[in-house]
Amino acid sequence: MNSLVTDRHSYHHSTLPSSQSRTRSLNPPSLTLAHFPSPTSSSPSSLPTLSHVLSLLLSLHVTLPLSLDLLNSVPFAPESINEDLHSGYLQLAHGTTMLMTEGGIQEGKLVERGVLNVRAIQQVIDTQTLAYKFPFSEFSFPTDISFVVLAQGTKSALFQVREIAFVRSVPVVDLLYADRCYLTPQYTLDVRSVQAEIRH
Repeated sequence: MNSLVTDRHSYHHSTLPSSQSRTRSLNPPSLTLAHFPSPTSSSPSSLPTLSHVLSLLLSLHVTLPLSLDLLNSVPFAPESINEDLHSGYLQLAHGTTMLMTEGGIQEGKLVERGVLNVRAIQQVIDTQTLAYKFPFSEFSFPTDISFVVLAQGTKSALFQVREIAFVRSVPVVDLLYADRCYLTPQYTLDVRSVQAEIRH
C-alpha cells in the first residue's frame, strides 16, 4: 500500500530508568498515522475503516474517538472514590491495541481532568505502566497496550509517539470511513495492506 502510507520516522524520547524496565512486548510499537483526514458529512461511518479491519485481525482491540469533552470529563486511569475503585478507559487486558482518533478534537481548553488523562496515556505509551489513584497514594501497575493514533497534522496534537507513518493524499476520503458491510474486496485488500505496514 505504498500509495497510501509512506515512510515513517522516529524521534528521541526519555528512556526508562532501569527500575522500570520490563519484558519487551510482542505487540507492535505504538504508531501515529499522520495526515489522516477527518470524516466528511457524506462519510458512511464516523469510525475509520481501520477500526473494522483491526477488529478482524486482532482479538483485543478498542477504538476510542477522542474529544475535549471526553478527556475533560471521564477518568482514563482507575481511581478510588468513596472507597470504591472505579475503572478507567486505560484499564485494558494485556495485548490490547487501542485505536485513538483525534479528528473530534476541536479548539478549546484541557481542564485538570483532561491534563491528567493525557498524562496517563503518555505514561502508558512511554513506560507501559498505569497509575491507580487512591486518596493518599498512587500505585503503578504494568500494562501491555499498543496505540495507533490517527492525527490530522504532521504529528499527534497531544501525544509523543516514536513511530510516525504519513498518509498520502486519498482520492476519496469516504473510503477511509467506509462501513464494513459495504467494503469491496479490492478495498479490503488495500486496508489490510495498510495494516501490514503498521505491523511491520
